[in-house]
Amino acid sequence: MDIHVTDLKKISIMIATLFPGFSLKKGAIKREDSVQLVQFLTLITDTLIKSENFRKGQNLDLPDENDLFTTDIIGILKNISFYLQRFETGIFKFTRTERQTFLFIIENIQEFLLNIKNTDKKSSKVSNFLDYKFWIENYFKIIDQKITGMIIRGDNTLEGEKLTQKTGEPVRVSDLFFSSGSESFSLSPFVIIQGDNIRFLTGETEGKLRYRGYKDKNDSIVSRRELTDELFMFRFANLDLWRGDTGLVYSNRDSRFGNEIENIRTAHELFRNALYEKSFQNFNPLFPLLNDYPLFGLMQIKNLSKKGDIPTLKNSLVKFIKLNSNYYQGFELLGLLYEKEENHEAAIEHYEKSVKLKQNKEILSRIKKLKAITEKSTGGREPATTTNPFINISQKVFISPGRIIARDKEIKEMIEILNSDSRNNLILVGDSGVGKTALIKLLAQKIIDNEVPETMKGKNLMEINFVSLITGTKFRGQFEEKVVKLLNEFKVQKNILVLEDIHLMMSQGAARGTSMDLVNILKQFMR
Repeated sequence: MDIHVTDLKKISIMIATLFPGFSLKKGAIKREDSVQLVQFLTLITDTLIKSENFRKGQNLDLPDENDLFTTDIIGILKNISFYLQRFETGIFKFTRTERQTFLFIIENIQEFLLNIKNTDKKSSKVSNFLDYKFWIENYFKIIDQKITGMIIRGDNTLEGEKLTQKTGEPVRVSDLFFSSGSESFSLSPFVIIQGDNIRFLTGETEGKLRYRGYKDKNDSIVSRRELTDELFMFRFANLDLWRGDTGLVYSNRDSRFGNEIENIRTAHELFRNALYEKSFQNFNPLFPLLNDYPLFGLMQIKNLSKKGDIPTLKNSLVKFIKLNSNYYQGFELLGLLYEKEENHEAAIEHYEKSVKLKQNKEILSRIKKLKAITEKSTGGREPATTTNPFINISQKVFISPGRIIARDKEIKEMIEILNSDSRNNLILVGDSGVGKTALIKLLAQKIIDNEVPETMKGKNLMEINFVSLITGTKFRGQFEEKVVKLLNEFKVQKNILVLEDIHLMMSQGAARGTSMDLVNILKQFMR
């Protein structure tokens, strides 16, 4: 069944915004338009992914054979696939299965373009199109149906100087945005508007940026400080500074990292050459500058793993995961540590988080093996849950994120109260089923997504496991002693304590033969 232009409403709007000279003819999409549309949608997807990478810190170290700014559409598709294999994206609303399906479609689109590239005969091109028509149409459909927002033009147009080689047209910057219900980010520096043409960033030459227009097919060389600064930070975060021309490094070194850029480069080179001890020593004093760059953090963690300092490695991994929960490598490495310690339940938990972000047959095999060992040791019963004094709500939300809408006001008030210097305890009151627990889970999701103030980032929401508290408290005072010890330990963790059904706790301690109940113990702690 042919796909029609009217079936692609979102795509039509995006094409009109970014490629105003290209219009799809009404009716079924023909072969010539399909090839052009595949190229345009690939450019749009690549630009959105680069912008998300930059704004959300979802950076990736591409293989040496990949180029972040290639003009080859097949190469761009490889980069898109590399990104989607490692990160969940807010640009598309994919389930895990849908994401895998889309990656498989991208593989077929690459084959289609490669076959087109390698033949000049019109008959062969028509035959090739018919062979891949199913995949091409599904490429269009998935992008149109699963994209979460739209590309829009903003109001803050900046008129630039006439700094282009060919047209002399003024450059407008930060004028295009991707906007969805949950997020909005600028497409700068990856796209500029120049006259009535949209130009896409294809790299840099001698410290100036090179843009290509896909309407007039011309390149422009643009020199604007805000654009070169943004590209520098993007390339730095993605470990792309030292490929090819390094003009941007030297033009920005004083304003960004002072004289440390060479030391960072040296530490990076030592790591790439497997000189882990020296790389660790070079990185160590630099980390106050590098805390916001996850790939450098991962390098230092790998340096630590080679050193064999397990306690420091584990602490570093836990901290890294809290700040960068979208990197599968952190969960995978922590899972390996727990497996070596024979803490199979913790290993399974972290392996499952890893494969949720990136499918890995070896890790899936490890999960299966460890589950078999666990089942054998427990005789097929569920493992006991009484040993851990806390239930980590944030971990549960990370594994199975839910969805709640129209609660922005309540969440904002909760964050304001928790972020206060004093009186920062809050209580949710309402009838059963109105969504009190759902609000708690939504708060945990906001923290995971870093959509909270700096003071709350990296915190977990923890609930007391009362089964663990009551277990083994046969004599007077044991329960109270256990609670006080637990709360003192919790203070050190700097997390957020959640007390479900607090109205039912009034006599938890009294059942142990004491006049002191749990709420009285909590009073001083909560102050």
